[in-house]
Amino acid sequence: MLDSIRRLFDFATSGLAVSQELLRLARTRKGKSKLLLEELKENQDLCTMVVNEHTDPMKTIPALRTEHYDALLAEGFDFGSLKKEKIRSRPVLQKSDLAPFASKGTGVLVEDIYDKIKEIERRYRLDRDNPKTDWRRRMINVYKRIILLIDHLRD
Repeated sequence: MLDSIRRLFDFATSGLAVSQELLRLARTRKGKSKLLLEELKENQDLCTMVVNEHTDPMKTIPALRTEHYDALLAEGFDFGSLKKEKIRSRPVLQKSDLAPFASKGTGVLVEDIYDKIKEIERRYRLDRDNPKTDWRRRMINVYKRIILLIDHLRD
């Protein structure tokens, strides 16, 4: 799993490298965009714990955050304003499960990340003991999308 991410994104050699890149991006922003990127960094750090350090997802899921996203959504914030260009379509991306995001706007990806987080939170609240739910896989999917967003924003 980690090898496929590393093949797709050269900067994703470790959770620390991803975290540092997201922190760098947040420092270049102001106001609402900065708050959103800082919240994404917190969520990415939690995903990294599950993906790289094999932390039990059941311990990290309650710490996932969506407060800044929710507030921005309520006020009609344009998530596409984080970067106006569409996500670059590359052959390596087309061969991954992230292919549907190629040539889409930044806002589509941000909304999908938070939709996934909210789905995880909802399932955790309502059906956390369901043996059919692969919590680690769900956290990995959020992690990959956050990495795609970072890659897109840094281009």
